[in-house]
Amino acid sequence: MPVDERTLRRLGVQWEILRRTAPTRPHPVVARRPPGNVLAALPLSALDRTRDALDGAGRRVPEAARPVLSAASRSLRGGTHLLERVPAFRRGEKPQTRRSPEGSGGAPE
Repeated sequence: MPVDERTLRRLGVQWEILRRTAPTRPHPVVARRPPGNVLAALPLSALDRTRDALDGAGRRVPEAARPVLSAASRSLRGGTHLLERVPAFRRGEKPQTRRSPEGSGGAPE
């Protein structure tokens, strides 16, 4: 079935929006279904992309500056861990696929 150019362009724009708002690192605690995954996408993506930039810069700067960039990346990692636990970001997950605390059954860690 052929697709017209207008439809292809619209799909391309939608794909680019999704690509740019998707997190670049795994976040296994966040729901994989709406509404949690939709709500979490933008803030986690911003933190992930900032960490990616810091980590990339850490590979390009002199050795003396690397600990500062690494510390900043670790700090942002702590922020992502806090965000992942926002209740709204966990909504929509099915109980049988939710990560559970050790020893209580459910999906493995």
